Amino acid sequence: MSAGNRQYVFLEIMKEVLWWLISAVIAGAVMYPLITKLHYKEVWTNGALLVIALTYFRWAIFLKDIYILRSKWVRFILIVFNVNFFVFVLRSMQGFMHIYDSYTLDAMGTPIRPLKPEDIDPLFRYFFDEINFTCVACMALAVALTVRIVLSHWKTAHHRLNAGNEE
Repeated sequence: MSAGNRQYVFLEIMKEVLWWLISAVIAGAVMYPLITKLHYKEVWTNGALLVIALTYFRWAIFLKDIYILRSKWVRFILIVFNVNFFVFVLRSMQGFMHIYDSYTLDAMGTPIRPLKPEDIDPLFRYFFDEINFTCVACMALAVALTVRIVLSHWKTAHHRLNAGNEE
């Protein structure tokens, strides 16, 4: 590997790390109303789902420009991962809905400082809306990214098979 190629790979990896950090900051901003009022029990799961949803959105849009997705093996592993990830998100969503259905603050987390009763309902509504959006976005974008990868592969295979055809 030449020095120029190594530098290119390093810059591509750094670009991907920067995008993951930007996604983490956005995830923190989305969860801000919850984490400022509670010791939120599901902060890591919720944050990871938000980061993955944002990353999958970017990957689905810019599939051909993402360096790590140029390898067929990485794409194959991602497709296999997405099948399992879809089921994981579905089960996580059921767990989140169990928290919402219990409608007790202890199920979501312990308050940082005592909350007024009129502050609890808007907090649960925000939790419900944010969790539904995050889980649905994760599942939809996992499917969209998988379809995009498969269509990209089929398009490339079609061009290879019809390379000598003149129509």
